[in-house]
Parts: sequence; structure tokens; C-alpha cells
Amino acid sequence: MGQVVEAVLKLDSKDAQKDIEKVNQGLQETNETLEDTGKTAKKSEKGLSTLSKGIKGIGTAFKAAGIGAVVALFGALAAALSKNQQVMDTVAVVTGTISQVFTEIGNVLVTVYNSVASSTENLML
Repeated sequence: MGQVVEAVLKLDSKDAQKDIEKVNQGLQETNETLEDTGKTAKKSEKGLSTLSKGIKGIGTAFKAAGIGAVVALFGALAAALSKNQQVMDTVAVVTGTISQVFTEIGNVLVTVYNSVASSTENLML
């Protein structure tokens, strides 16, 4: 059978206890720092949200200004072109041609639709 051995173990745990206390103190300081960081982050979140809304507003204003500038540019171009009779005659011919093309396209689409509708009408019965 086995033997029973008794031994006396003497530990000097004073240094270990001091080290554990230092670790606990460091953890406590870290925890406090994290809490402060969390509070600061919440304040920053509100500020960043406001900044983001402001930037979006500026972007919308730039877009509106851009659209307004384009409209004003076309208005000025139309006014300048209307002073020249030769340009106005050319514009009238071009717009008349475009109008005729769209009219023809519309007529073709209506004809195709009517043809398809009459063809499928017989299939449905």
C-alpha cells in the first residue's frame, strides 16, 4: 500500500497579496476610465448626429442651388436665343420634327396594342 507523507509548506504570500491588491486597484481605475469614456461617447454621439444633419442640410441646399442655377441658365439661354430670328427658326423646325417623331411613335404603339388586344381577345374566349 501507499505511504502517507506529511510535509510542511511555508509560503510567503505577503508579496502575492500586495500584487493582487495592485491588480485590483488597476482594474478599478480601468473601470472608472471606461465609465467616463462611455459618458463622453454618448455626448459625442449627440454632437455627431447634429453635425450629420447639418451636413445633409447643406448638401440639400447645394442641390437646390444647382437645380436653380441650371433652370436660370436655361432661361438665360432661351432669352438669348429668342433674340436671334435665325436661331428661333431652327429651334422651331427641330421641335416640330421631334413632335412629329413622337406622334408617329405614339401611333405605332397604339396600333400594336390594338392588334395584340384583338388577337388575344379571341384566345380568351
